[in-house]
Amino acid sequence: MNRSTENSLVDTLSGSDFRLRAQQTYEFYTKKWEYRRQGKILNYSDVPGSVRRALSPKKANMCKHLPVEFVQYLNATKSFCPICKTRNTIAHLKIQHNCQLPDALTLLGITRRVREAKVPRKESVEMARNIIKPFLEKAQSCIGSQLKLTLLS
Repeated sequence: MNRSTENSLVDTLSGSDFRLRAQQTYEFYTKKWEYRRQGKILNYSDVPGSVRRALSPKKANMCKHLPVEFVQYLNATKSFCPICKTRNTIAHLKIQHNCQLPDALTLLGITRRVREAKVPRKESVEMARNIIKPFLEKAQSCIGSQLKLTLLS
């Protein structure tokens, strides 16, 4: 996944809020160290509730049932437009190049029923691929036409 992918999207996909989890982990281990310095053992019941909730098992990983085409789609929307010298965001492609595409969260919503279906993982990934691939091809076609225009000028 491209480095410029928004943190909120990464958090949504992974099922964790990394900043909050890091802060809560830091608080937990600080408290544990304080107890250790005093020669005590930290009981889990002594840990604040907010920290316990943050350290509990995380939500489901959405990426588990997504094909590689989803990451390719995200990366395509992070590439640079050779004409406008800016990122090929969904908004940029729509406004500047008349290319209608769903954003990542909308695409996740479209594939949700398929990803959550009670079928083997291979089948759900293949069904999600069939949904995502036309959008990926459209994005690649739009970006490819930008490159052709650049080469012609």
